[in-house]
Amino acid sequence: MIGMFVDSHAMMGELVSAMLDNKELMRILQDSKFDLVLNDPCGRHGVIMAKYLNLPLVYNVRWLMAGEAHLAIAPSPLSYVPITGSGHTDKMTFLQRVKNVLMQLNSLIQHQVVYTRNCDKYLGSDIDFNQLMLDADIWLMRVDFVFEFPRPTMPNVVYIGGFQCKPAKPLPEHLEEFVQSSGEHGVIFMSLGTFVSELPSDMANGIAATFAKLPQKVIWRYKGDRPATLGNNTLLVDWMPQNDLLGHPKIKLFVAHGGTNGVQEAIYHGVPVVGLPLFFDQFDNLLRLKERGAAKILTIQTVDKDNNLQDAIQEVLNEPSYRLNMQRLSRLHRDQPMKPLDTALFWIEFVMRHKGAAHLRTESYRLPWYSYHSVDVILFLAGAVLLVLFTFVFSSGVCALKCVDPKLNNCSLPGCTRLDSPRLMRLIHFCSALLLLVFIPRGCHGGNILVLPAEGSHWINMDILLEALHSRGHNITVVRSSKSWYIKEKSSYYNTYTVQVERSIDQEWVKKIISEAMKFERGAIPLTSFLNTAVGMIGTFVDAHSIVGELVSAMLDDKELMRILQDSKFDLVLTDPCWGHGVILAKYLNLPLVYNVRWLIGGEAHLVIAPSPLSYVPITGSGHTDKMTFLQRVKNVLLQLINLIKHQVVVKLVYQKLCDKYLGSDIDFNQLTLDADIWLMRVDFVFEFPRPTMPNVVYIGGFQCKPAKPLPEHLEEFVQSSGEHGVILMSLGTFVSELPSDMANEIAATFAKLPQKVIWRYKGDRPATLGNNTLLVDWMPQNDLLGHPKIKLFVAHGGTNGVQEAIYHGVPVVGLPLFFDQFDNLLRLKERRG
Repeated sequence: MIGMFVDSHAMMGELVSAMLDNKELMRILQDSKFDLVLNDPCGRHGVIMAKYLNLPLVYNVRWLMAGEAHLAIAPSPLSYVPITGSGHTDKMTFLQRVKNVLMQLNSLIQHQVVYTRNCDKYLGSDIDFNQLMLDADIWLMRVDFVFEFPRPTMPNVVYIGGFQCKPAKPLPEHLEEFVQSSGEHGVIFMSLGTFVSELPSDMANGIAATFAKLPQKVIWRYKGDRPATLGNNTLLVDWMPQNDLLGHPKIKLFVAHGGTNGVQEAIYHGVPVVGLPLFFDQFDNLLRLKERGAAKILTIQTVDKDNNLQDAIQEVLNEPSYRLNMQRLSRLHRDQPMKPLDTALFWIEFVMRHKGAAHLRTESYRLPWYSYHSVDVILFLAGAVLLVLFTFVFSSGVCALKCVDPKLNNCSLPGCTRLDSPRLMRLIHFCSALLLLVFIPRGCHGGNILVLPAEGSHWINMDILLEALHSRGHNITVVRSSKSWYIKEKSSYYNTYTVQVERSIDQEWVKKIISEAMKFERGAIPLTSFLNTAVGMIGTFVDAHSIVGELVSAMLDDKELMRILQDSKFDLVLTDPCWGHGVILAKYLNLPLVYNVRWLIGGEAHLVIAPSPLSYVPITGSGHTDKMTFLQRVKNVLLQLINLIKHQVVVKLVYQKLCDKYLGSDIDFNQLTLDADIWLMRVDFVFEFPRPTMPNVVYIGGFQCKPAKPLPEHLEEFVQSSGEHGVILMSLGTFVSELPSDMANEIAATFAKLPQKVIWRYKGDRPATLGNNTLLVDWMPQNDLLGHPKIKLFVAHGGTNGVQEAIYHGVPVVGLPLFFDQFDNLLRLKERRG
């Protein structure tokens, strides 16, 4: 069989040669000015043709030549991603994981050279065929996560499972009559797919005899000799409208081989399955249905023995859970914002409009394996640790000798350093300072939603989302602190419960951080003073989490509030998990949990939920893109190690104590954080560097952006007065309302020299150098200004909201980052020349 597969690829290679050697055909194709190539890459001819014609490439894909497509494009941890043919689910024992790894190694070893020869001949010896395979712009994947086990995915993978399914049409008259004759018992439908049109006579007779015993009518797609045991209740057909039959209300059961199309049609129409898998992915497909309680699997070897088929059919027919589970899958599959076929059409046309989708393709495909897995970084760091240990052991030996012979205290060997020498002490102080610097962070029925928000600019996002939910008929309840300085107690679209607390994270806390960071950046304070401030800032962040912990205790200790919340029958908790109060309350109330998220307590959210190879996923604060040098990757790994240590040793303890007290000592807070049902991620891959993601991550970057509304009259008059030169807009965000006077004067003097008019959001003292072309405002409708055609430039701090609004309205940016993620946000725009 392996030889047959190799031979089939050799034939495909001959087809490639025949196409590319046909000069007339190639001339016609090049002159036709195609917009893209659409290809099923289980055969590789389309891949080579797309490169030859220099066209964008879209896959309609389930399988690549080397196996299931996810394994090639996305990180696929073999601890919970079963290899096709393994017969395992995503819950594997140790020995099953051993088998899984061995099967994947075997798949990697089986590599053919047919297509590499084609590449060398027609594209050039510098073209790597495996790399070429991964360069497709969009992968239209013929599965979805109603069917597939959850696993990592990538931004350019689009799921269109069941796109061929549609509502059932009326049956041909003879079939309709047969189906209706079944009465209350209904119909069983059997098909073993396109290729299996007949069976060995003994097996066919065994199956026919089983069907003859049933009260149901049976429609069997079968082209072999008529079985001698065939009953009057069974209709043999050469062909049948499978989708229309499965959608008929009289169909009670589908006896199927487990091909992808049939399984998806069964899910769409909610028909339970008895499976008879034969080869390829069929057992794995049926196993996914079995795991979801919607199928019973038999083997082809024993289907006609010991009443196996009859017992399986009767179990699935008589046990209601099979049909109920399949109907649940059907509801999940159909509950999508777009039909799978419409999704496929959208992304094909997207690639045509934009001449590809390079912004969705990750850098991981271009890295050698040892860089991708950070093997070189691990070896480097291990070597550094060993060197330090060796130096320590050597120094200890010198100390021991000095105790024996004081003369050795006057060591004059080249490179010898006394343990108490000023040079060594300066080195120790420098390393300590460096370590501290690295630590410093650079459509539904009217539902009932409980909201646990965060303060500041995070609330701006949440508030917009709540207003939109209210407009769709949902009831919104917000739990806020009595010390809240951003979340209003009264609103026209949400109710509030206010929790009485003694302390809160206030504006003074934020202003202090901003002031000290700004002074250091401008050289106004020495490094030692800043390090003291940095240590204080870390303590302040820890104290902030303690304040949130006090809020959690105040909520959960308030028995009356808990009674009200439990009696309110909320449908879910919506929270921003940069603090942990919403996570704990959702568990306490046993409610589904949805995140409106960019940051978790432990850092950027992707790092927690999705595989994030540090070879091309830059840590926030690193200042790197997804194209890193070796030393940048070393720094990236160190930053992540420090983040993990800081989270485990410092931050997690606050919330783990709360879990132990209110939820039970068996609840791990980190695990609780990962248990959210949906992660609404406030980025998209126009902005973010491409990276692995997960099925329950939904990208809503820029959701707060909208078409510009007319400006207030005084602003419109000022903007129009700019003439042909236009207007520059400057804002440093919600928290930075004023600047040191010397800085404000320098900025104002610069603006005064420009021919443009300037609108500057600024609450500080009026700069002495302010020009007549500059208007200072306390507040401005930022989105509406950025959408005005007269706005030429946005001078911004790089906050997520402002960056996304600038992208939405197409306004270029000059960035002045201060802290947190601002430099990283602006770096992404710089990389995209924005």
